[in-house]
Amino acid sequence: MHVDVVMDLNGKTERTTEFSWDTGELPLPRRGDRIAFGELITVVDEVMYKVTEHQFPDVELRLRLSKQTRKGAYSLAEIRSVLSPLLGVIDPYVPRD
Repeated sequence: MHVDVVMDLNGKTERTTEFSWDTGELPLPRRGDRIAFGELITVVDEVMYKVTEHQFPDVELRLRLSKQTRKGAYSLAEIRSVLSPLLGVIDPYVPRD
């Protein structure tokens, strides 16, 4: 399954990264679940289903970096370098510094 992901990078939704994620056979995460993208630990804030004309609904996950990950003070370039090589992450957009 492909889901759209919006990840809050600083806890204030001023900076986000967006990408598609191929979850493969994994079940859809629920609110409060933790997901690791490489060394970036995230928490699911919201799961939104979008009504479309396709056979399957589109799903958007709204994630935030966990408190421990935010303490790591990753730069945007570091976040980009962690997400880019991951196989299930498709077209990551990380804003420039």
